[in-house]
Amino acid sequence: MVQDNKMLSMQRNIDGFLKYRSEWNESVASQIAEREGLTLTEKHWDIIQFLRTEFYANNGDIPLVHKTKEGMERTWKSDVSYAELSELFPGGVNNQAAKIAGCITLQTVDDLLTVKGDAVWSVEPDLVVIDALRLMSEKDIGALMVVEDGKLTGLMSERDYTRDVVLQGRSSSDTKVKDIMTNKVVTVNTGETLEQCMALMAEQNFRHLPVLNDGRLKGVVSMPDLVRVIVQQQQFTISRLELNKQG
Repeated sequence: MVQDNKMLSMQRNIDGFLKYRSEWNESVASQIAEREGLTLTEKHWDIIQFLRTEFYANNGDIPLVHKTKEGMERTWKSDVSYAELSELFPGGVNNQAAKIAGCITLQTVDDLLTVKGDAVWSVEPDLVVIDALRLMSEKDIGALMVVEDGKLTGLMSERDYTRDVVLQGRSSSDTKVKDIMTNKVVTVNTGETLEQCMALMAEQNFRHLPVLNDGRLKGVVSMPDLVRVIVQQQQFTISRLELNKQG
């Protein structure tokens, strides 16, 4: 399971500090670091992972820069100056590094969209279903947002097609998207937590959540997105517990 999900690739305990690495985390960290103008080195990664570990240990609080300095001195077994930290993170350790660590942690919808991107595939309500299906197949997605005059008016999913076209014996070439789309669409904003999204999907029994920001379509969160994040973060927690037992 670990290999199938490309999870844990290296872990070790350095003076009680969990060194956790995964292919997915490294990819995420690199993407975010590039946006901050950084090329990650081992020292960058040490600080990011320290902040991430402390984030979990302190119920979502990022440690102050002096605590980060002390933690790095224990990890590197040498004195660390504030100037050195500032050189590694020109935008500030508690700003730049914590931002990267926070994105790896993925607490909110905004965190997830930062990683997966905010591309949204949409169609107009008068489009025929067969053309919508072609787009879904081309983009390998399970749902399309239905937008009219810049506003979200519905959602067409594979489930809508199966229920309202296939099982009804209708033609996908003669049926319009607006005739089968889900009209009452539940949405979330970028500040919602991923746990809230998962609970909402489970309660309402759907697999896609459009994300709105100031009333405009910002992105889409899917059930597979959430499952991947939850599995990854549970693996992180399990790894910490295992190392604590070994210590």
